[in-house]
Amino acid sequence: MKPGKTPEYFLRPGVRGQVVPTALYKTSVVPLREYAFRGMWWYQGESNCDQPEGYSEKFRKMIENWRELYQQKLPLICIEMCDYTDPVSGVTPLGWEEIQAQQRQAQNDVPDCVVVSAKDLGAPLELHPQKKSELGARMAEAAMKMYYS
Repeated sequence: MKPGKTPEYFLRPGVRGQVVPTALYKTSVVPLREYAFRGMWWYQGESNCDQPEGYSEKFRKMIENWRELYQQKLPLICIEMCDYTDPVSGVTPLGWEEIQAQQRQAQNDVPDCVVVSAKDLGAPLELHPQKKSELGARMAEAAMKMYYS
């Protein structure tokens, strides 16, 4: 493909960048290599619930890749997803609790990583934590300890 040419699959109706392999990495992660960071926060996992096996390994390798790409230590705060009940089915999606467990384990598997829990900050039928001020305070407390002590 020639530089500057839009790949054919991006031109198809309904295709979003996050479903194209490496699209978000190339457009959102790689361009940041010019900057210095004190640390990073990570909140993600919902889209991995249908295949929770290996989430922790993918997460660890992603952080290793970023640290190598940015050539920085990059301390990391991982946010454990809040509890969730699907509004259509009325049940917690399969794999949700497994992802949460793997997120809690991250501080043991990934060097310079702490986990902040949002498990108790959700609201019924809401995918993301609704108590954002509380989550922000928890993240700030962890950041102060990790990045500034």
